[in-house]
Amino acid sequence: MNRSVANAFHIPSAIRLLVTVQAVCLLLCACPPSSIASNIPGPLNKLIRQNCLDCHDGASAEGGLDLASLAFTLDNRKVRDRWVRIHDRVQSKEMPPDPTTLSVRARQTLVGLLNDAITKADHSDVMAHGRGPLRRLTREEFEQNLRDILKLPLLDIRDMLPEDREAYRFNKSTNALDMSRVQLAAYLDATEVALQQAMASGPKPPPVTKYRAIGTRLFSATSTFGEREAMFFAKDNQAVDTKKLETFKDDPELELALFRSAHWPYYGYPRGFVAKRAGEYRIRFAARAVLQGGRYQLKPATDPVPMTFRARKPSGPDVSGDVRATGGIMDIQPEPKVYETTIRLLPTETFEYSPLGLPVPLARNVNGGPPTYRYPPFPKNGQPGVAFQWLEVE
Repeated sequence: MNRSVANAFHIPSAIRLLVTVQAVCLLLCACPPSSIASNIPGPLNKLIRQNCLDCHDGASAEGGLDLASLAFTLDNRKVRDRWVRIHDRVQSKEMPPDPTTLSVRARQTLVGLLNDAITKADHSDVMAHGRGPLRRLTREEFEQNLRDILKLPLLDIRDMLPEDREAYRFNKSTNALDMSRVQLAAYLDATEVALQQAMASGPKPPPVTKYRAIGTRLFSATSTFGEREAMFFAKDNQAVDTKKLETFKDDPELELALFRSAHWPYYGYPRGFVAKRAGEYRIRFAARAVLQGGRYQLKPATDPVPMTFRARKPSGPDVSGDVRATGGIMDIQPEPKVYETTIRLLPTETFEYSPLGLPVPLARNVNGGPPTYRYPPFPKNGQPGVAFQWLEVE
């Protein structure tokens, strides 16, 4: 075969190779670099392509975040939440992981553009659908609503209802507050109990009863934890010998002097009073703020002493049941005065004195012996406390 014939055979092959190479080049030129959602604003689009797509593009995207396929439809709550997380990671400088790859100015611009877009979408969502979707009441809210509607401030039906589920450590999320048949039945049962309590028990209201305490009836015992420094009965500003209290038990001039706060171990309620019905009880009492000096002597205080009452069961220091403050806070003045408040009690409950800001005796077992309760040293001018003259309950 001569040379001209050979060239005739090789020229078409060369042409085909050249055409193939050119076609591949054209295809490569025609394929754009990794792209992201087309509706991302231009400046934001550019910043994301320049700084984020190297790690977050395609099936191998780090952290499972593929920005090349992530939509920018911010009217969709789930999509918006993802962009919120992206915004937060960039703002906190967690992303990009190398802080030198994104200048301070570029980071501020990226965060600002994301913030503007997310805020605008969130505002539109709120205007169209409200701040949050409709949800059912939590069991605490349901109880409070029944209390308000039925005028039953002491209504207690919360524990009759199943505990509410939580989302993000929050029990008021719509997604977590579902309603099953079990919950529906419990809500109906609790409502029936509330309605029964709201019904009158007879054609006439129950009779008004009164209780009055003077002398030793002002306190449930003749002493309390913390020795005599914590509590004693006094007459004419001097402590009365415990052995002689029987003589003064009904003496209207006998005062209950209390110098400790109502923390464990403690119980201090009027002797012989227990609520028969749930409701509000009016308390009137005469008292004054005092200072305890040496030898258990009393003198008028220089400042008021705040106090309240605590509702509880009439038990010892190891309380059984609920203990709660009631009646509000009152400032007992140094001059003898009459005070009045309203407390709320449940059946079989009583109430105890609860001075605020006073010492709590230290409980200790010396050398493994029985417990003792040491009262702390007095202030220079004397230990503040409250002296009660009488108390009435209606």
